[in-house]
Amino acid sequence: MSNHILMLPQQVANQIAAGEVIQRPASAIKELIENALDAKATHIQVLIKQAGKSLIKIVDNGSGIDAEDFELAFERHATSKIKNIDDLFNIYTKGFRGEALASIAAVAQIEATSRTESSSVGTLLVIEGGKSTKKETIATKIGTSIAVKNLFFNTPARRNFLKSNHTEKRHIMEEIYRVAIAHCDVRFDLKDNVSEVMQLPIATLKIRLKNIFGRKVSDNLLEVKSETSFAKIEGYVLKPKYSRKKGTPQYFFVNKRFIRNSYLRHAIITAFQGLLPEGHIPGYFIFFDIPPSKLDINIHPTKTEIKFEEAENLYAILLSTIKHSLGIHQVAPSIDFHSDPEWKLPYSYKDKDPIKPVIKHDSNYNPFGEQNTANHSGHSNYEEKKTNRVISSMLKPLNTIDSEADSKLTFQLFSKFIVRLTTDNMIIIDRQRAHQRIVYDQIMSTSKTNRIPSQQLIFPIILSLSLEQMQIIKEFKEILENVGFRMNILGDTSLQILGAPQLCPIDQIRHTIEKIIDSDLNLESKENNQVSKLIAETLAKEWTGRNTESISEHAQLELVDQLFRCNDSLVSPFGKRIIFTFDREYLIKKFD
Repeated sequence: MSNHILMLPQQVANQIAAGEVIQRPASAIKELIENALDAKATHIQVLIKQAGKSLIKIVDNGSGIDAEDFELAFERHATSKIKNIDDLFNIYTKGFRGEALASIAAVAQIEATSRTESSSVGTLLVIEGGKSTKKETIATKIGTSIAVKNLFFNTPARRNFLKSNHTEKRHIMEEIYRVAIAHCDVRFDLKDNVSEVMQLPIATLKIRLKNIFGRKVSDNLLEVKSETSFAKIEGYVLKPKYSRKKGTPQYFFVNKRFIRNSYLRHAIITAFQGLLPEGHIPGYFIFFDIPPSKLDINIHPTKTEIKFEEAENLYAILLSTIKHSLGIHQVAPSIDFHSDPEWKLPYSYKDKDPIKPVIKHDSNYNPFGEQNTANHSGHSNYEEKKTNRVISSMLKPLNTIDSEADSKLTFQLFSKFIVRLTTDNMIIIDRQRAHQRIVYDQIMSTSKTNRIPSQQLIFPIILSLSLEQMQIIKEFKEILENVGFRMNILGDTSLQILGAPQLCPIDQIRHTIEKIIDSDLNLESKENNQVSKLIAETLAKEWTGRNTESISEHAQLELVDQLFRCNDSLVSPFGKRIIFTFDREYLIKKFD
């Protein structure tokens, strides 16, 4: 009789666990940093190469691991935090399942060193594919250093699912933000190869947020604070004016552990109702301090999802706390509960007598009869007058142009369209879309051959950016300079704009840079041609706002001439129709 049910080999079981816990380089970094925090480290250094694909190295100054425990730490379900089932309901540490080190070791090559304060020497351990290949005594400093080389080297299918280096590095930075915001008493450093990406010294929460997200965020923080028998809530929300449609920072922490929770997020969105522009989302950094016995954090391998024992109560407390904060900072309108707004009158009416209302009715009106001649006639007169006004507005520009009868005529319609007349045709051009096509083609054609001419600023503009935004600037600085921007990187979060493309209005430079950063530059592909195309699309959209003013006849002719010199004058860069043409026969058929 054959056996249909078999025990998985330990190595296969570890690789399956690795798939749940370690999905990308950022996942491994998160687990290793959390182990360092549990070891009471006050300085954690992260070094990566190829966005962590070829090397991840975490160095901490924590308590270290004893030589006799070092090898055991890489075994699955090895943990120093859980001794019985009751301990699961009293967890304040980060790692407790004993899956992280075993999962990483199963899909990478590990070289780790560690030394405790009580020992004069440390231990070197080498592991490949989950198997220990070397262990020896070495001289090293107190703390632990773990180098993860060639992640997923023995699971190539999983390695193929990794994204571009740019995208993977963004995930790494985000994981570091999550632990750095919750642990302001720890210094964090990130290096990519040998270049500094992030330096976060020990600081207050507000300074830590400024160091990560820039001054623009730190200057728009509103404090949130409340304490009940069930939970303590503190942190910050961002003022409504800082909200954006995407990219607004949103962070929940429970007992200093980052979590995701759509239910609590809804509470904050509800608190901001009526204060945000349509489509915008609020920003927040909210910390919950809740007894572990009222939580279940053991429901997901990455521990970013938590079950709350009293979720409805927590929702109500959070909603009330946020509304209170908005109220005391005079962001939300205050309400006087002791007066009836129905009885309030403008001051100018205080000495005036009330006016008796007059009721008017039409004694000839019969709802069951046919429409009377007067009403019908009035409607016809109104439509006729409206048609005459439209025709007059169209013909008036024609009368002001001194041209020969058979020459080309150009005039503007509703400040939105440009109409071009020929002997037998009428061409209607959407002015904004035409402008978008012209700007887009100029940027694309010029940036391929030479740099677009730049206008030097008399007074340079200083922008305060987040670390992630600055990383985007560094990544695409050369391309931005090709389209006409001149800039200096002054620090981790400060950017100086010295010049801008001549096409860009001076008062839109700051807004334009912010829009470029917030666009889809951080998506998967970062080939120069695609990035240039994306920047050109952003600039074409930002520099060609809605047309509300008329332009001169000369400007109309110039715009039409520039449009017809474009590679594709029929469609905007966003796939919208630019031109509508009809001839004499078309009009004749419409009147048949």
